[in-house]
Order: sequence, then structure tokens, then C-alpha cells
Amino acid sequence: MDSAPRLELGGLPEETLKILGEWTPEDKSWKDILAVYAAAPDQERPGGLPAMAGTYRVAQGKVEFEPRFPLLPSLDYHAVLHPGNLPGASFKGPEQQAMFRLPIEEREPVTRVSAVFPSASTLPENLLKFYFHFSNSMSRGDVYAHLRLERADGTEVDLPFLELDEELWDGERRRITVFIDPGRIKRGLRPREESGPALEADQSYVLIIAAGLRDGSGLPLQEEFRTTFRVGPPDTTPPDPSLWELSLPRSGSRESLVAAFGESLDHALALRLLEVVDSEGKKVAGQSALEDHESRWTFAPSLAWSPGDYRILIPNTLEDLAGNQVGQPFDVDVFDQARPVRPERNAEIPFRIR
Repeated sequence: MDSAPRLELGGLPEETLKILGEWTPEDKSWKDILAVYAAAPDQERPGGLPAMAGTYRVAQGKVEFEPRFPLLPSLDYHAVLHPGNLPGASFKGPEQQAMFRLPIEEREPVTRVSAVFPSASTLPENLLKFYFHFSNSMSRGDVYAHLRLERADGTEVDLPFLELDEELWDGERRRITVFIDPGRIKRGLRPREESGPALEADQSYVLIIAAGLRDGSGLPLQEEFRTTFRVGPPDTTPPDPSLWELSLPRSGSRESLVAAFGESLDHALALRLLEVVDSEGKKVAGQSALEDHESRWTFAPSLAWSPGDYRILIPNTLEDLAGNQVGQPFDVDVFDQARPVRPERNAEIPFRIR
């Protein structure tokens, strides 16, 4: 993606530039001097909203501001200078504002939806979340306006997603987590009682991401994305590592250790949480992957396996597709006296390479 453009402020006295040059690039005091805000084209600078994140520095007699995320041609930007807060000299006068917008370049869209998880064709009625992966960094702020869920007959499901003000992007803004509204999942909650579950067993659905969703450079997606799935019964059984089936590698090889879960697990959590340690508790370096619609985990070591005892560590925060965690269901009946209790310790599976 293109690098972010820099905003420059010139004409400052040498004394002021010398003081500013000693500040760190992300010193919070910079925003008291020069702050940049983003707003939709028909809005004035939004009061109460934070200034854009970025880094500042003094270079070639000017103050430069580089935003953390790329500026978008679809937005207006407001740079606000507070002369009275400049150090080292006496400045007077009110704040000064400048509004600008990036020129729209004639470029072809290049970004697409690269993957959606869970990937199985049949999902539980109480599915908790989707992960959407994109081939490039994306813009933020209007994902839900471009995301919809339709039934097989083409009717749209009303408000199926938990629409958060702070969208759940990863650090590179190439993966977003979208939750089904828990109020439409958990029994006894008003949204479910009034509108029913977002997903219904024995029905088929189409998940759609409209092409108007923009990437980090302001371009729309190459094309609309659609994926179809069918809904099965709800899953209320927590994952049980004692039922996993292991396939062990040979000593002296770099063959993969394989754990078959017997069900699909949460894609991001399984890749992040599961790890292998040796008999001394040291983490074994290697590469994890998921196969068969996230129902099988493979671990390929960086070095050949040595004979000895090992363990797969399984945090109790590992989830299945319905949000059930190890030893703890997502939807708990508060009146059920025999309801499961979350294990105090994380689970583990010992194995030996002979």
C-alpha cells in the first residue's frame, strides 16, 4: 500500500524548532500544538472526537506530521494549529484551521476478501462470530454498512451483528472479527425473545460483503463477496481435549504433530493459543496450521523431533464456533444447579516421541 503523506508546518522560529526537536515523535504535547481531525464530507470538525494518531518530528525547518493510517480520498481533513501553545516564544492569536482532501486517483481496485472463517458449509445455530480476511489493509468506520446476512429466499436478516463503535481489526487491518449479536443467541434475553435467533436451524443463508467497502487507500473491493452456508442445531457442549485424537511424528523427523478435535474450533484462537512444550516446559518452536474446516490442528517443528516427553498446552479460553470454552458453555442456564464450572487450570495433553 502507498505510504501515508506527511503534513508540514513551516515558518516557526529557530528557538521553537530547537525545543520541538527534543520531543519524542509520539509525545502527547504535539497535539496541543498541531492536531488533525477526520470528518465526513458534509460535516464540520467533530467536537469531542480525538485527533488522529501519528508521529511528529522536526525536519528541514518544518514540523512534519505523519498519520498512523493512510488518509482516504473519501474524507475531509481539518488541521488545527494552536499558536499560543508553541514553546520558546510568545505567540498570539486564535487557533488557525485548514481543511483539505486528497485528490482521487484513477486506479483499479486491487483488494479482495481472501478468506472467511469458520469455513465449514454447516454452522451451529448459536454461532458466535465470523473472521473476515482481506488481501490488503482496510479502512475503518463503516464495515457494518457493507455487511449483510440474507436468507435463502433473499430476505435480509434484521440486525444480526453486534455493531461496535470500535471495529475489531487486527494490527494490520487485514482481519476483522464480527460477532453475531449475543442477545440473539442467549436464551432469555429480550432481543432473542422479540426477534428470534439470528440464525435458525435447517435454514440456509448468504453472507455478503458489498464491493463498496474501501481498503486503506480508499479504493473499493474488486467485487462483492458472497458465501453460502447451512445452519445446524445449536452446539452447547464445551470442547473436551480428552477426546482429541493425536497422530504422533517419528523421532528425528520434522513431521507434523496432528490433533483431531472432532469439531470445528475458533480459527484465530486455536492458532494463537495452542502450543507444544518439552519435558522442561520450554516452548517448541514451529508452525501451526488448521485443516478440515478448523477441525484438525497440525504443528510442524522448526527442528527435528528429539525423543522425549512433550505436552500440548490448551488454555481454557479456547473456544468452539459457538463460543463454548474448555469446560464452560457460552450460554449458561443460571437456574441449572448442575451447570459446568470453568476449570481452574488450563488443560494439557502429554505425548512421547519414542
